[in-house]
Amino acid sequence: MRFLKLLFVLVIALVGAAFAVMNAGTVNLNYYFGTMELSLSIILVVAVIVGALLGSVAGLGGMVRLRHENRRLKREAKLTSQEIKSLRAIPIRISNDRLRFLPGVLPQCLFSGFRKGAIFRVHANGAWN
Repeated sequence: MRFLKLLFVLVIALVGAAFAVMNAGTVNLNYYFGTMELSLSIILVVAVIVGALLGSVAGLGGMVRLRHENRRLKREAKLTSQEIKSLRAIPIRISNDRLRFLPGVLPQCLFSGFRKGAIFRVHANGAWN
């Protein structure tokens, strides 16, 4: 991976050098406080760098908003997970006449002779006892 990064940087540097050689002519740069004579390649490179910086600043607000939302969602997921763990540890009081209405309860529980008002615990793996 390091080799690919180095190769990419070298290719970009080579293209940049070729660009500078092809645009070696000088131009007059007129700005508010005066004029300056610079190479065209330098002016173009500076313009690209300024554009990249302005684009980064423009995207910074969205990035900060997404990071904040990501932190909020992680905190919410952690709290939900803790709540699920605590709810699974609560004993459940079930009478025999209500067992048949619970989804996921095995049919043999209906006939296994649980006394009315028996207490069950739901484990993390979903098993009852």
